[in-house]
Amino acid sequence: TFKKIGAVAGGNAESGAAFYADGNNVYFFTGSSFSVVTGADSATFQILNGTYAKDANTVYTVSTSCSASNSCTSNIAVVIGADASTFQVYNPTTEPDPEGGTITTDAQDHGYYYNSGIVVGTLPDPDDHTLHPETDHPQLISP
Repeated sequence: TFKKIGAVAGGNAESGAAFYADGNNVYFFTGSSFSVVTGADSATFQILNGTYAKDANTVYTVSTSCSASNSCTSNIAVVIGADASTFQVYNPTTEPDPEGGTITTDAQDHGYYYNSGIVVGTLPDPDDHTLHPETDHPQLISP
């Protein structure tokens, strides 16, 4: 039942980073060795994009760094606190930061924005109907 699930960030000829699974475990191949993804559910594990993967309970992020000589190393980490049931990925987007400047986001769950597996902000409360001029950019329209 051993099969390749798919390649991940940097999962190309240089690094070969990819996930595999059998009936019991999910394995992370770094290009030179296999390791078991501890606690991963092989029945629900899926790659979301080149940076994120998840199973029914946990969200994972994969990072790959390459040296000037094209020697690449890949690592996998748990996205602490991410809600796997509502976690969604999208193309990196620049958002206004309420504290000034901008932030880049590439995923979100029911409560947070993420960038490369790191929480970068909270989602606005959908029940908060207060006007926030610094971020809402209201337009006054008169009859």
